[in-house]
Amino acid sequence: MADRPNVLLLIFDTLRADAIARDDREFSVETPAMDHIAEQGTAFENAFSVGPWTPPAHGAMFSGRYPSETGFDGGWPTMPDSVPLLAEWFADHGYRTFGIPGPAKMGSETGLARGFDEYYEVYQEIAERPSAEYVWQLLTDPLIRDDFLRLFRSGNDYYTEIKFNKLREWLADPIEPFFAMANLTTVHAPYDPPRPYKQESTPELTRPKVPILEEFVESACSFDHPEVDEQQLFAAADGANSQSIAMRYFEDQSTLSEAELEVLRTWYGASLRYLDDRLGAFLDWFERRGLLEDTIVVLTSDHGELFGEHDAMYHNNFLYDEVTHVPLVFTGPRSPGGRESRRPRISYRPVRDPL
Repeated sequence: MADRPNVLLLIFDTLRADAIARDDREFSVETPAMDHIAEQGTAFENAFSVGPWTPPAHGAMFSGRYPSETGFDGGWPTMPDSVPLLAEWFADHGYRTFGIPGPAKMGSETGLARGFDEYYEVYQEIAERPSAEYVWQLLTDPLIRDDFLRLFRSGNDYYTEIKFNKLREWLADPIEPFFAMANLTTVHAPYDPPRPYKQESTPELTRPKVPILEEFVESACSFDHPEVDEQQLFAAADGANSQSIAMRYFEDQSTLSEAELEVLRTWYGASLRYLDDRLGAFLDWFERRGLLEDTIVVLTSDHGELFGEHDAMYHNNFLYDEVTHVPLVFTGPRSPGGRESRRPRISYRPVRDPL
């Protein structure tokens, strides 16, 4: 075992703790890759985020301090330069550092990129589709070309695989030790996993034969169910207007029927199944490269999601357990295997010497 183990932090944006709990799952989805990591390491059953959405959760994870202490709060916060961050600690101790943020609310403009040698902001790096700049990227960047072929064949996976491939590309360099972080928004709205995941989970869904048409034709899909208003269903699944939908549902429960809510849960679960499959493929590669033995792998989430519980939808505005209770698993060197910790509620707190 290396004196200074590598650290790989994978943040599954919007993943509820009960979505991957091995007993009494809320979502009937098998997650063998995540389960395997939990069985090999320590799963913390009572981990809670400090907030219900991206900025406070990531600010706390990266600083080990509450937003009330750092001032990292509000809609578009900026982390003060005086607050030391996790990647800075690793860099100061001789680690190579690499980060892949998810939403822009944890992008470099927020100050959370401090300490990372490279911060691959996919939504800035990849040009808008369609555009001349995007066509040029297709011709010159193999990662973007592979992502486009995946989009053409199977539909959008919201940069899940391109992020894993970017990790593979960066980790191909054998220089160690390293600290790598990636936020994956696979289960975040829109709840729209690629084929065949979404289609298999809801046979009532009709999709165009050419998946890429869904990116450009608004009415490309239909949903045949007597208790489902397909226009309302697709709007809720898209999440583009999530705040108003959440508020309308909170005020009037009839806005979304139970049948529509069940479809949303099913598509969320299908997104999770796709994420777990891609995670499994990545971890297989990671182990073949001989990296797993000397790497602490951390799986967690920034917050969860509501699907009608407490007469509410999505996250951001609510502090219920479905939103703040998150998965947290450690495995690797110095992490006892096959263990579940049921300590009283824990949240992200300062660590003087994490290794």
